[in-house]
Amino acid sequence: MRMSTYTRIVDLHNDESLVINIPRRVADVLPTSFALQLHAPEATMDTQWHDYAAAVGYITAQSLEEEIRWFADLVASLKAGIEPVNVMAVTTNTCNFACSYC
Repeated sequence: MRMSTYTRIVDLHNDESLVINIPRRVADVLPTSFALQLHAPEATMDTQWHDYAAAVGYITAQSLEEEIRWFADLVASLKAGIEPVNVMAVTTNTCNFACSYC
């Protein structure tokens, strides 16, 4: 397992972090210590947190290539009108539009 390419962690500066994966439509405010475990899920996560992070898509068993292909299929389905389009804006002073989907 590895952290998803589409998972982002934003430090909220109060020992909490916003963890978000926009393509999977999930976001949580978590203790920063939990959020940082996503960088090395196999080594540091307890079972319950690992299972939740995997279930919602913060971590994935997909290879990078498989995940990029999954995202391309998701975008294609949105363009085809199969799924409703959801827009989410995250305002932060640390955004540099570096996410692969921006």
